[in-house]
Order: sequence, then C-alpha cells, then structure tokens
Amino acid sequence: MHVTLIDDSIPFDPRTPDTMPLGGVEKAFLSLAQAFAARGHTVQVFNRARSRVEADGAVWEGWDAARVQRLTRRAREAGKEALPELEALLAEHEG
Repeated sequence: MHVTLIDDSIPFDPRTPDTMPLGGVEKAFLSLAQAFAARGHTVQVFNRARSRVEADGAVWEGWDAARVQRLTRRAREAGKEALPELEALLAEHEG
C-alpha cells in the first residue's frame, strides 16, 4: 500500500530528534511514518522538512521541494523546458 502523510506544523524530519526535542504530535507523526514503513508500505511524507530525506523506509519532502518537482515534471511532460528558476530550485533540493 502507498501511504502519504501530510503535516503542516514545525519543520522537522527523522534527523531532527538528534538535534532538538520534538513535541508530542511531531513524535507521533514520525513514529507513524516509521511504523507504516516497517510493515512494508511505501511511505511518502510531505511537511516543512528543509530538504529531501530518505530514512527508516520513508521519503520525506518539504512542501517547496514537492511543488517544484511537480511543476518541473508537468513542464517536461508538456514538451516544454521548465523555467530556469524551477530547474535551479529542483537542483538545489535534489543536490
């Protein structure tokens, strides 16, 4: 099963607990993503993460990264070159 989780609270990803404490909701959200992945599900998380992270079987992406990728993909599918600004943002998030 493909599971998509969406959170619009503070910026965090699976690495955050190593550097700062998370609140209860964020801890539960992180645990939920990890639990689905541990059971073999494909897990995609969209939140305010500052960069793309693959951890514990889940892929975490920030809102901006996801939006840039979607817009760039649509432009390419339409046979058009994506705007240079979008290409630069995409490269920044992927790099």
